[in-house]
Order: sequence, then structure tokens, then C-alpha cells
Amino acid sequence: MDWVVGLQKAINYIEDNLTETIDYDVAAAQCFSSSYHFQRVFSILTGFTVGECVRNRRLSLAGAEHAVSDAKIIDVAMKYGYESPDSFAKAFQKFHGILPSQARKNGSKLKSFSRLVLKFSLEGGNVMNYRVEKKPEMIFTGYKRRFTGTPAERMDQECDFYVSTRTNQYILKGLSHDCDTGYNKSGQ
Repeated sequence: MDWVVGLQKAINYIEDNLTETIDYDVAAAQCFSSSYHFQRVFSILTGFTVGECVRNRRLSLAGAEHAVSDAKIIDVAMKYGYESPDSFAKAFQKFHGILPSQARKNGSKLKSFSRLVLKFSLEGGNVMNYRVEKKPEMIFTGYKRRFTGTPAERMDQECDFYVSTRTNQYILKGLSHDCDTGYNKSGQ
């Protein structure tokens, strides 16, 4: 459970510092892990990297702030870690699908990337009804052969084996149906 609590603390650190430079080593220290293992586990659990999460959260907050305030684009860009209005505008358009200047228009649609919350759940433990049945004895007949060589050579060998035993396979299949009807090899 320490990992779950630690990961949530790391997520909280990231959220609290979205307008600052985020140190991945400090985030990893929240869950008593190396930066490498923290980023790896984070990616496995969430489906995206820490960097993608930070970028998406920043762009989501920047879009909401820009749409409702009179702040200049450059001020919003600098607040969320972008060095120039151009790089911010490109990232904004890629995430939201519109330019920052269009975000202030009434009815413009923006995307939201919500804050991460770690939830832990286990699955299974279902009750299942079943029954045990006894079946009559069955006889399985087949052919066995070893194949050697490269994959291409083996494929040719498998094809030849199938073609050469196909007639016997059909005969055995027919005999197996006769056994189902009570007929056996002695004719009884």
C-alpha cells in the first residue's frame, strides 16, 4: 500500500507545481523510488508518460484560464512553462484543436484533461457454478513427425506431411464416427 500512497503523493506534487519546473527526482522521492522506476510505473498505470501528463494538464488549465480571463497569450504561455507564444500556440492547437485566439470566442470548444487520482481495485473472487461429468472412454488417433531445418523448409515438410497423410486422416475420422454408433473393428 506504500506504493499507492507514494504514487498519489507524487501526483499531488506534480499538480501543485504545474506552473513551476517539475523535478522528476523530487516526484519519484514521494514514492521512495528512483526517477526511472517512478516514470516506468507511472507510464504502465496511466498509459502515458509523466511528461505527457504534465503537458496535457498544463494545456488544459491554460485553455480554461485563457478562455475566461483577459490575460495575454504570452503571459499564459510563460505561466505554464512555454518559452514563446509560438511554441505555446502550436501545442495549444495540437491539444485543443483551435488557436489560443479562438478560445475566447463564445461557444469555442476546449478539451479538458482532468487531474489524476489513483484508485486501487482488485477483480476476481466470483462464485461460479460448475458440475463434474464422467465421459465414456475416448480413443484419439493421430500422426507424429519431427520437422527440421529453416522455417521455410519446415513449412514445406509440414505441407508434404499433411498431403501424404490426408487420406488416412479422413479414413480415421470416418472410423471414429463408426465407433460412436457402436461399430468396432471386429464388426460387432
